[in-house]
Amino acid sequence: MTTNIIKAQISDINILVDMHIRHIGDSFFSYLGKKFLRIIYAELIFSKYASTYVYINDGHIIGYISFILNKKLLFIKILFTKSFVILFSLNFISFLKCIFYFFSSIGYIIKKQYCKSELLFIAVNDDYKKNGIGSKLVDFAETIIKQNNIYKVQVSINDENIISQILIKNKKYIFYRIINFYGKKMNMYYKQL
Repeated sequence: MTTNIIKAQISDINILVDMHIRHIGDSFFSYLGKKFLRIIYAELIFSKYASTYVYINDGHIIGYISFILNKKLLFIKILFTKSFVILFSLNFISFLKCIFYFFSSIGYIIKKQYCKSELLFIAVNDDYKKNGIGSKLVDFAETIIKQNNIYKVQVSINDENIISQILIKNKKYIFYRIINFYGKKMNMYYKQL
């Protein structure tokens, strides 16, 4: 059995989107649908302001992590280069949610950020949970973030996601504050790398 963490490729997008829906299904991004997620994951794979890595076991993706190196620049790039593609990927209700998200979050994104980097999505297939894969993915992401001369990172976790909160606390992340994101209570943590 071989295991590796490697950079995600465009050919991995459908697997990542399916894993996202299965394991992070209660996120706002999931509500906007698979077409929207494909666009976002393409940016997370190709952008110089973000990255996605997959955990491979015997030739199969069993986990992944997506993280942002610079939230403000990534958001602006998506806004100016992908806004029409995103809008046309949405049904009417998703379109309204997306517009609401844009106007409710633009101030947060553009103003000075507490951390410009963020662990965005982490998922591991159910059969492989409790094998330390999430921990290895977080360690790997932190290494890449530090290699980019960034020494502070944050993560926001749904208040009900106890497993992810335990993982992050074990990685020495410090609770920062609670945010309300579309009616969901999110616990925000940060770490000095």
